[in-house]
Amino acid sequence: MNALVKLIPDRPGTTLDEALETQELKTIYQENEAYRRIFDAAKKLEGKARHVSVHACGVIITPEPAVCYTALQRAPKDENIIITQTAAKPLESLGLLKMDFLGLMNLTVIQTTLEIIERLSGRRIDITSMSVDDARTYALLQRGDTTGVFQLESAGMRRYLKQLKPTAFNDIIAMVALYRPGPMEWIAQYIKRKHGQESVRYLHEDLRTILEPTYGIGVYQEQILEIARTFAGFSLGEADILRRAIGKKIKEELASQREKFLTGSVRKGYKHDLAEQIFDDVVTPFAGYGFNKSHAAGYARIAYETAWLKAHYPTEFMAALLSSDAADTDRVMIEIEECRAMGIAVLPPDINESLRHFTAIPGQTKKDAGSIRFGLSAIKGIGDSSVLQIIEARGERKFENLEDFAGRVPTKALNKKLLESLAKSGALSSLGERGTLTKHYEMIVDYAKAAGDVSKSQGDLFGSAQIDEARITFPKTAPASVQQMLQWEKETLGMYVSSHPLAGLKKYIGKKAQLIANLTKDDAGKKITLAGIVEGVKRITTKKGETMAIVFLEDPTGKIEVTLFPRTFADAAVFLEQPDTVLVVGGVLDIRGGMLQMRVDAVKRASLTMMITKAKEAGFFDEEEAAQGIRLVRPVVENAEAVDALDEEGNVIAGETVILGSGAEEKTDDFFGPIGKWILQGMPIDKELTSLGLADSTTPIANRKSQIANHTSTLQSAASPINIYTIPLPERAPKKMLLDLKRVLEMFPGREKVQLKIGAQTIDLPLTVTTSTILEKKVEEVIAEHMVA
Repeated sequence: MNALVKLIPDRPGTTLDEALETQELKTIYQENEAYRRIFDAAKKLEGKARHVSVHACGVIITPEPAVCYTALQRAPKDENIIITQTAAKPLESLGLLKMDFLGLMNLTVIQTTLEIIERLSGRRIDITSMSVDDARTYALLQRGDTTGVFQLESAGMRRYLKQLKPTAFNDIIAMVALYRPGPMEWIAQYIKRKHGQESVRYLHEDLRTILEPTYGIGVYQEQILEIARTFAGFSLGEADILRRAIGKKIKEELASQREKFLTGSVRKGYKHDLAEQIFDDVVTPFAGYGFNKSHAAGYARIAYETAWLKAHYPTEFMAALLSSDAADTDRVMIEIEECRAMGIAVLPPDINESLRHFTAIPGQTKKDAGSIRFGLSAIKGIGDSSVLQIIEARGERKFENLEDFAGRVPTKALNKKLLESLAKSGALSSLGERGTLTKHYEMIVDYAKAAGDVSKSQGDLFGSAQIDEARITFPKTAPASVQQMLQWEKETLGMYVSSHPLAGLKKYIGKKAQLIANLTKDDAGKKITLAGIVEGVKRITTKKGETMAIVFLEDPTGKIEVTLFPRTFADAAVFLEQPDTVLVVGGVLDIRGGMLQMRVDAVKRASLTMMITKAKEAGFFDEEEAAQGIRLVRPVVENAEAVDALDEEGNVIAGETVILGSGAEEKTDDFFGPIGKWILQGMPIDKELTSLGLADSTTPIANRKSQIANHTSTLQSAASPINIYTIPLPERAPKKMLLDLKRVLEMFPGREKVQLKIGAQTIDLPLTVTTSTILEKKVEEVIAEHMVA
């Protein structure tokens, strides 16, 4: 079956009949009876409904009971839910109203924050009536301190916010609308025009009133509708039909709408040439990806509210944010680092302070930002019912000691597993030393049982007195080391909280290797050495069936992903996740997806215990750092240029990008592969195709200018043609051409495959587009710009 599946073209929307047009699949279909039977059976199933599913948030609204309009049934997984027997589009064709009611976790974060504020200060805030001109909020946005802020927290968005320096709510609306594939290319221009660094020109004065609020750039769908109404006399309904026609890229419909726009414009007294220019250069590009302003405004309002809460009530907001993301360990770690950067201490759970979820603890003074404790529910091995019983038993009075704790919490809740987890996580540290409690937690269980037995047998008159006099006396026990406590935190909370295993070792490791926080894009392509602990391993099986891995490495300053290809992974697999291990890796630094990453050539293991000992002996262990813990960063590269990442064999890895820094061009074919090296350096392609076994020596590469002239969209010969957008390229393509070409293609997302054509050979790219005359024009401009005479 796998062999058969591999022969089917990997193109969205390809039918089995279309797949059968390929020569290799046609041959095997004709010659192999078993494959033919499977293929014929699959064709009978193709297009049939595989199962009944329920829309995640769609609701049909009818003036009378829905059964009067369409057939109904019970949902397959929940008979209490009634669903229609018809999909959404046919129902809409019947004239029924379908609404999507979406839930946003950010709304929960806002509500939780407001509840925490009221609990701690008694202040009740009406977030809905808040103005949108708060200076502190805009200062936060201008700094790019937007972790947890709805829609505004990605690395790219932060960079643009720092450049834009928003001063008004309309700036937030515009950024929400512009920061998406397509209109993103206009962000830089929007920023320049806002700051007066670029003049704004209008094709006609009547465009000014429509586009002036967005500095002459069409950002919103509503602006396109207004242009059609102003210039061509369209009604809003007609203008919306125009917008949808452009978005669907149906040539016949688009041509009809274009003619209607031109005719209407001339009728209203505008010149035909001007109408053509406005339709082709303003309406068509922006209507294809313009964002609904009311939608953007709604998103911007939530963004502003989350930013306002973070600016004015940072501890309460971050506690709510952590609680909402509690199930996502990676996200929690990011948010904890953000808290520490904001001066908010994040502490292990405490039996006397923690509530069910992350708990905000107010500061003692106005300058004290306060702290956040892990909630009791975050401790592994403790059920929710036990957590609620502990909180209820505590009430308004803290547990004074272990005996008080064991006497007030219901005996049924105090099992050994619960007490072990409480002790290891540090939740009982306010009542006793963690090492002692972890080693002798059974004594607390025994005490609780004995106290319960005495109470039952002797009654309150005498029993309570005997219980009060009893004490838990632990054997003399060595206190837990910092490293041991951290390992327990990792075990019970999923991460290090009170400190970090490498805290104190920054100077020592910095003498032996590079520190992650010091790496920059200028180091891309260079050989480096790193040393750190393994925080996670993602194993990957290659096409050859070998195992490689992406390892998440932490040193005392930061975090980074390092890639271990099969040979290197085989060397490290034995000790990769052993305790007391520091991984020392050597290799080349890359940039992917805007983040620094490393490709490992060599790896070895070092003992953490031995490293601490040697650091102390050499005078390179920082006791103050070890006590306070460390703040980790994940190096982000701004303004970097991205190209597709390639595996060891030069194959493009879908969804991955490599971002180039100086020195990256020195890489060899070992990593980027022949095609990858050609893309990065602009090599003659004949030689590279020969090395790949793709060259046709009898067919010379055509004249470059004639290739551009023949630049068209080709159709596969099939019953229902699939558009494949083929781009002929010159023999030598500069890196900048490929980068510019990639940016242009990403502006027109769609379903049509893209191929590069080099002589008689074609190379499929891992992206799809929607073809149009605008796209073809932009592609030709890019190629022509970089042509070498």
